[in-house]
Amino acid sequence: MHLVKNYIVDEKGEIVLLDVFSGRLIWTDEDSDGLHQAIEAKEGVEVKKKNRTLATIKHQKIIIIDMKKSGMTGTGQTEETELIEIFTVCVIVIPTNKPIQRFDNPDIVFKTEAAKFNAVIQDIKNLYQKQQPVLVGSYH
Repeated sequence: MHLVKNYIVDEKGEIVLLDVFSGRLIWTDEDSDGLHQAIEAKEGVEVKKKNRTLATIKHQKIIIIDMKKSGMTGTGQTEETELIEIFTVCVIVIPTNKPIQRFDNPDIVFKTEAAKFNAVIQDIKNLYQKQQPVLVGSYH
């Protein structure tokens, strides 16, 4: 378990796990076999007593219990199968008000990690020279 990759220490000094696929915060103080407490000790924050779980329910099940389900998302169509299977809801695509200006480039595959990072650096330099803003995200 690595800081920033698998978890963060929030402003209150508490360990918050990260979903490694989405990067989203997992708001729980539970993890299997005391792993959460081990991370707390590693980071030098207060080690909390392990909670005893008496029963669990997935978020999806809580939503299914409620009869009214609706929502909006920009990624609903790509997850349509899951939404239908879990929540038995339909997905309706609402067309954009204006034509989409984004251009999705094809994927690029590099032989080495160094080649990939060199290409990223070169792209950033080129965009910087054009005074175009660049948002760079990293996952390490």
